[in-house]
Amino acid sequence: MLNIAKKLSITPGHKYFVPWLVALFIVYASEYYTLFMSLNWTNKALHVEQVMHNDTLTGLLNRTAFEQYEKEINKEIKDKTAKFALAIIDLNFLKKLNDTYGHDKGDIALKILADDIKAMFGSCLCFRIGGDEFAVLITGANVEILSFLLMDFGDSIIINNNATNEWEKVSAACGYAVYS
Repeated sequence: MLNIAKKLSITPGHKYFVPWLVALFIVYASEYYTLFMSLNWTNKALHVEQVMHNDTLTGLLNRTAFEQYEKEINKEIKDKTAKFALAIIDLNFLKKLNDTYGHDKGDIALKILADDIKAMFGSCLCFRIGGDEFAVLITGANVEILSFLLMDFGDSIIINNNATNEWEKVSAACGYAVYS
């Protein structure tokens, strides 16, 4: 725009110099404002997507995200390229825990189990798919490694067994299958 001003001979002494600077400022300001708003809306959209796909209590992916991955796995099954294992984990006695000690203690138990699941299956997709139900989707090269570990994992998980408070002694049932 400055080149245009020079070609039109609009210099600091010209009567249109100030209006030209104002117009130039408005154009640049509107461009920066548009860029700022675009980035702001992009950040908001990313936040909304994260909220849509994450369980707010545990931080794991939620049922909506699980259903999305389920569609992808079904496509891979049809294409005969699927290679995965699925573990389902269920917190034992959540209702009794909630009824006896309160829902806030039940929430703590769910968080404890979720943290343990994240620790064990860190590189896999971990979901909270229901109130006390969790799923772990194991894909790719992890299938051979983690499905072997699942055999030793057994059908029961005991977490915080040495806890001083009874409600901190969390256990869960686990089942798994390897797709072949």
